[in-house]
Amino acid sequence: MKSFSQNRTNLAISTSVALLTILGSASLAYSQEKMADNLVDKFATKTVEKFNGMSCQDLKSGSAMKSSTTEDPTKAKVKAKFIAALKADPQLKARFFSQISEPILTKLFDCGIIPKH
Repeated sequence: MKSFSQNRTNLAISTSVALLTILGSASLAYSQEKMADNLVDKFATKTVEKFNGMSCQDLKSGSAMKSSTTEDPTKAKVKAKFIAALKADPQLKARFFSQISEPILTKLFDCGIIPKH
């Protein structure tokens, strides 16, 4: 028969393991959330830079919006995964659109693309 102190020690060990598991899961979730935030920031910055680098004529003709046929396959996969993540996570999508909407709409307005006359 186990003594009271052995039971107490086993309970303390079990509780510690459970606590470490919970903390580890929370830490992993936090790390994944930070990684997702960093990806959103990176893609938003690149998207805005792309639009700001386009001429109004390119935007009006639509030629600048066409995807490059020589896109790096690795970049294409990352882009596809990011788009899938945006479709799957409404909060991620909202964060991305909140970062890109004002600069892109400003560019379209300044180029006379919106509103249509």
